[in-house]
Amino acid sequence: TYLIDGLEANLRHIHSELQKVATFILPQTHITLAHVTALSPHSSQIFAVLDYWLAGNYGKTLASLQELLSKQNAMGVMAAIQTFMGKWVQVKTMCEREIEKMPQPPGVQRKQIAPGELAKRLTSELKIHPFVLEKDIKRLSTVSLPFLINKRVELTRLEHLVKTGQMPDSHALELFFVGTQERKQNGRV
Repeated sequence: TYLIDGLEANLRHIHSELQKVATFILPQTHITLAHVTALSPHSSQIFAVLDYWLAGNYGKTLASLQELLSKQNAMGVMAAIQTFMGKWVQVKTMCEREIEKMPQPPGVQRKQIAPGELAKRLTSELKIHPFVLEKDIKRLSTVSLPFLINKRVELTRLEHLVKTGQMPDSHALELFFVGTQERKQNGRV
């Protein structure tokens, strides 16, 4: 019920969340509600962290991240961010593909589709509710697909460092978010 409420009855996403929890609890074999709530992105706090990050507000991102880490396990937060990053790469890719399909009249330099219309076009293909998809499209309008892909690769690398004991998990998350700010300031994003 917890996952159904939080993920809008999206069975594929629920399956993905359960696989994530099953991997997390190994070698145990019994998944409890505590395990699911610790790892599931069904928390408004993770949304706040990611929204601040995408908006470029790094002070609020880190403050919100610290508050989130006081309530949840850092590995669970990393797993949730991985889930979002995977979804966002897919959404951004599909949006760019849909925009490229549009004819380009002479003299127009940039093709655009309203987020609501784009969400309607992609809902059946992405199997995401149009309202949720529209919010994601608006959220991702400030970042590029290469940026999202690079950040997902970086998160995977940081996750590996944490799992091999080479870096504390909270430091990896801070580095993930702060590293973006430093690269933007140096013009490398």
